[in-house]
Amino acid sequence: CVDVLHTCDLGLTAHMVGIVMFWVAVVRNCFNKTTYAQRVESLQAHLRQWYKRTNCKYKLRFTLTLEKIRSKKGWPKLSGKAAPLRCLSKYAQSLMLEFGCPDSAVEYVAKSLEGVDRLLDFHRKVKELFRVKQFKKGCPCFVCRPELQHSF
Repeated sequence: CVDVLHTCDLGLTAHMVGIVMFWVAVVRNCFNKTTYAQRVESLQAHLRQWYKRTNCKYKLRFTLTLEKIRSKKGWPKLSGKAAPLRCLSKYAQSLMLEFGCPDSAVEYVAKSLEGVDRLLDFHRKVKELFRVKQFKKGCPCFVCRPELQHSF
């Protein structure tokens, strides 16, 4: 079965959300601040407002800093736990819509997050359906077992 936690939540989603947050706050300076630290502070304030507006259940348990949205090697990557990162994929999409970043690469990242989210949701629903029906041969979805893709 796909290791959703490590491949999607802590891997792909962490990078994609980090890229969008870094691009909007630091590179594009959408909050019109002078220093990187001030830009990330503004991003933190914006994120708090988004949490309130959306009643998000899973929140980051730390204050955003430049080091939290960029890896030690300098690449944008948000560190955090899986559930908040998964929720922040929707925040990244809202950042792109709100600030209208026309940069095609970043826009592609935001749209990819939506696709990953749909795939994960589909994967969970299929696993739950077959768990309820008590299938014993493991996850029967074509994401985990490509050989079953044409058996439906």
